[in-house]
Amino acid sequence: MMIKQSQFYGQISLVIALVMAFFLSACGRGGGGTTGDSVDGMRGTPPQERRDDDTMINPTQQARSIIARTDSLISAALYGETSRDELPNFRIEADCSVEQCIYRETQSGIARFFTLRELTNVEPTLAFVDNDMSIYRSEENDTIRYYGLMNHSVFGFGTTYDQRSPRSNIDFWGRTAIVGGDLTRSRPESTATWNGIMLGTPSGTAGRTAVLRGAAQLTYDMDRQQIDAAFTNIRNQNGRAYAVRSIRFDDIPVTANGLFNDERAGDSIQGAFYGPAHIESAGVFEKRGVVGSFGVHQPTD
Repeated sequence: MMIKQSQFYGQISLVIALVMAFFLSACGRGGGGTTGDSVDGMRGTPPQERRDDDTMINPTQQARSIIARTDSLISAALYGETSRDELPNFRIEADCSVEQCIYRETQSGIARFFTLRELTNVEPTLAFVDNDMSIYRSEENDTIRYYGLMNHSVFGFGTTYDQRSPRSNIDFWGRTAIVGGDLTRSRPESTATWNGIMLGTPSGTAGRTAVLRGAAQLTYDMDRQQIDAAFTNIRNQNGRAYAVRSIRFDDIPVTANGLFNDERAGDSIQGAFYGPAHIESAGVFEKRGVVGSFGVHQPTD
């Protein structure tokens, strides 16, 4: 059957609207307070971490504290597929400001928005702990997010799947990664290394529901004013091997305000240094069929 252009764009508009809502729908706009599945698959209560001074931290409260100080928001491109021949797959670049990221579909001109505040509308459960970092999981309907919280930044990714509905008659899948925090706003003053973890998912159709994790290391060379980023021991969340075991980015320049960026479709990294004395760094990346984020920090005494 021939589809009129206006009808096609109307359907694409709905697809993009649904895909862009993958973070928002996971946040429980209507109520909040629901929790996802815990590590062992049982329904769990929201976790709390313990500070060095032995006080407890609720992850939602911690996220709100970070967001209140956030002056940087960075997103990878949005990857996805639909069941329609007119839009079998897509990659939509993000345009981010301090307050929001905009994802604009160029054919239809449809734009959707994401704000970091949406991350705090639903309580998460603890997914796993890796390299002394707690990773949280939130779920609502068909949307799942994994994210990590440091003291000055948040990093994570989300995936969504929506089965064919009477409204759209379209199946769609979508996934992207995002980070935010309060910037250091300068280059590091000496050569140094930061360690942490990466979180991601396949950007292509194969294995698109997989949760990938691995070690992350960022090295800054003061003489070159560049960073090298290495993601190693990449594996599925359950420990099973993944085809891509490591990803590297080398010789990425760092700007005077502590940002780094090497943007090429499907082979890019963007990030920044966060907190006082460049204590943290976080960013997003796309490479070797993986879209993900990372959070690293310097050791503290």
